[in-house]
Amino acid sequence: MGERTVAGEPLELLQAAFAKLKHRKRSDGMIEVSGKLAPELGEPLLRAAIRIERELLDQDVADGDSDVRTTSERRADAFVLLANNLRPRSIGPEGKGSCQIRASIAALAATECPCHTI
Repeated sequence: MGERTVAGEPLELLQAAFAKLKHRKRSDGMIEVSGKLAPELGEPLLRAAIRIERELLDQDVADGDSDVRTTSERRADAFVLLANNLRPRSIGPEGKGSCQIRASIAALAATECPCHTI
């Protein structure tokens, strides 16, 4: 069985990149995600996010409205989809300890997550 990938990148590298990200709650209630990543972690994370963003744009075009989301919204949605794909398979979307991640125009993602730090 081969190495598991997410958006064409090795799962372990993406999980390591997310583990290095920091977050803080802003005064407007949103969560700001930031981090400084070495190229061996940052580049796969960026490539994966760009691939997902491109898929979302293709989906929007196929649905007949490439302007349904702004670029910022699409990037936030891609980030959230990537984060959700990195969750352990044993934690279901409705299961105990599951993460609830939401996209926002104002910030990349907001999270209420007792099981991970994103």
